[in-house]
Amino acid sequence: MYSKKNRSLQFVCVLSAIFILILTTGMLVATTENEPSAANAYAASLLTAVEGRKPEKSQQKPVPPPVSAAAALRKPTEPVGTLALSSVSAAASADSVAKSLDTPARPLPPSPAAKRYKVTAYHLNVRANADLSSDIIRVAEKGAVLDVVSATGNGWFKLAGEGYVSGKYVQPASLTGKVSGQVAVLSATMPPGARTEVKPEPAIAIHKLGNVQKPSSAVNSRSGLTESHIADLLTNTALAEQGLEQAILEIENEYGINAYFTIAVMKLESGNGKSRLARNKNNLFGLMARSGALSFETKGDSIRKFGQLIAKNYVGQGYATIEKVAGKYCPVNPGWPGLVKGIMKSDYRKL
Repeated sequence: MYSKKNRSLQFVCVLSAIFILILTTGMLVATTENEPSAANAYAASLLTAVEGRKPEKSQQKPVPPPVSAAAALRKPTEPVGTLALSSVSAAASADSVAKSLDTPARPLPPSPAAKRYKVTAYHLNVRANADLSSDIIRVAEKGAVLDVVSATGNGWFKLAGEGYVSGKYVQPASLTGKVSGQVAVLSATMPPGARTEVKPEPAIAIHKLGNVQKPSSAVNSRSGLTESHIADLLTNTALAEQGLEQAILEIENEYGINAYFTIAVMKLESGNGKSRLARNKNNLFGLMARSGALSFETKGDSIRKFGQLIAKNYVGQGYATIEKVAGKYCPVNPGWPGLVKGIMKSDYRKL
């Protein structure tokens, strides 16, 4: 009986030991999955000591402790004020983007456009600066259309590109007009191989000017002279320093009367400015000398009257050369054309 009890007790103990062993083994397996066991670490240290190597750091990353489901569900919450401000900022940004998309881009201010002016003078000098003493860079003929970009305070116009012209000798160009009547629109078919020829309209010349021009018998022509040139030609005469240069260029620009011709007639008829009519009546050309000479307030007025007279009563009626002008202007002196042309040639050599 005693032996039966002992065997039963032993059997229970064996079962208990087996159960404890199973539990212990499961715990060891779980521990091994997370980190090296102490035995493995001890064995590794012994192996390192035997081989004379330094212990290596474990390459296995530590596993963070498990997080419970309740903790995972808990998230930090933002303050109510922060959420409200974020919502307002987002709404404002959306409104600004929508406004920028709906608002059309503001157009850039247009650049000032050039205005078109038509030349009214026979020969209009285009000068480098807004001054009659400035160099002439080209000459625009009557009827030429110029592009003007601005006006100066002294009555000159600045042209597109380069150069200035006096505002006295240009007027706004009319680019439009009224057309009345019926217009018939026709259509036609050209046979294969047919050719058409388009004849260009004659262009209005704008001459480039390198130097002063050599004088000729043509009264209605350009000289290329400047105020400085004319002042040199009047030196050592009673006509010098009288302010006549501008008037001489004015009648060349407005009426096309060559400046060489004007100076030569003026010198000849006034005795280089010393004649009685020149001194007492400012009449430099002997105008109306036989029937009561004309009197002028200034010598410049006398030059302007001469330009009007030659343009209207001579060039305008076909007397466009010195020889033809002489037959009507001074018929009593057959040598008058030679005297005038001699002075013109002499003046040209002085330049």
